Amino acid sequence: MRPRRTCVPVWPGLLLLALCAGCRVAGAKMWNLEQVHDPDGSPKRSGRLRSDLSYVFSGFMERSNFGGEDYQAEAQKGKRIDDPQGECLENLIELGKCRADERVAAQQASAYSWLGVECTYVLSRERSLLELGPLAKRLGGIEPPLAPVEGVAPATPEEVKALYDELVKAVAASAAEPELSAESLAGICRRIDEATLDRAGALRLLRATLGLLDGRERRAALRPVGKLRLSLAKRCVALTLEAGRSDPQGAVRAAALDSGLRALPAKRAELLRWALVEPMDDVADREAVSLRALGFLARYGLPETPAGEDPEHFESAWIELLCQVLRGTDDGPHVVAACKALARITGEPLTLRPEVWLWWWEREQAPVGGA
Repeated sequence: MRPRRTCVPVWPGLLLLALCAGCRVAGAKMWNLEQVHDPDGSPKRSGRLRSDLSYVFSGFMERSNFGGEDYQAEAQKGKRIDDPQGECLENLIELGKCRADERVAAQQASAYSWLGVECTYVLSRERSLLELGPLAKRLGGIEPPLAPVEGVAPATPEEVKALYDELVKAVAASAAEPELSAESLAGICRRIDEATLDRAGALRLLRATLGLLDGRERRAALRPVGKLRLSLAKRCVALTLEAGRSDPQGAVRAAALDSGLRALPAKRAELLRWALVEPMDDVADREAVSLRALGFLARYGLPETPAGEDPEHFESAWIELLCQVLRGTDDGPHVVAACKALARITGEPLTLRPEVWLWWWEREQAPVGGA
């Protein structure tokens, strides 16, 4: 009688990997986004794209050096990527669906702040900026970028590198002597948080915190780095929303407007007025920006009156601006949206005939008892 073979129970491990993949691993999306782009955001046609399952599995293989040098060398070879822009957009959308704990939210802030400005594909820039609105809420809210202090320029790349190097050294010292190095680590984190940074500098330091905390999220000694990561993620979101308003494509500016209206309620009046009044002569599809603003007004009405302004005068100024839109355009969608916005703001019955609104406003402005 032949002896029975003893089977190695590999299925539980494979099942665990499958379950990990089913959670839409954020790391896999980040990996793929880096594979399809050069650092400047241009598309790359050779790389190693991975599914969620293969990302988890390959990480295990690389850490264990399974298969020896030949296997590892083969695994490092890049393959042709036929549609890097399509892969980019797909992974950006999937990244937005990932479970958003603080670590994942910081990863999302890193990816969207990078590709929302530097990706050469307009649809990916638009998607990145649209994702920043909901992300700002998951991060606990953001503040607009602080106005630069007169005479104080953002940190140069060399100054950012110096801050980065200090942070790395402090984290290494903290691993060796947590109690003795705590004050030094807290100090460099505080200096970074207080530094004047542009988007590129904030993004570089955010990536540094992500790397330094990878696999060490729960170490009590690294809590200052965790707080810094959150602060830098918020700053990157705010700076990217501001940068998106300078994009040469109207669709991308409209996405920045949309997310800005969600993320920065105190700036809604300013953002809406910018969308309607700013000339934007060299912007392709400029109408997308103004139409997005009119759609917001039609749906939600006026934003809160800014501090120090008279509510009645604020409302009158907006009605006048919407009437100017009706006088200056014969574009159907703009006319419809402006009429709906006027009805929402004034409480008057809706009519899509612009001449009715112009006559109504002229009558409203006429002096009481006048001719």
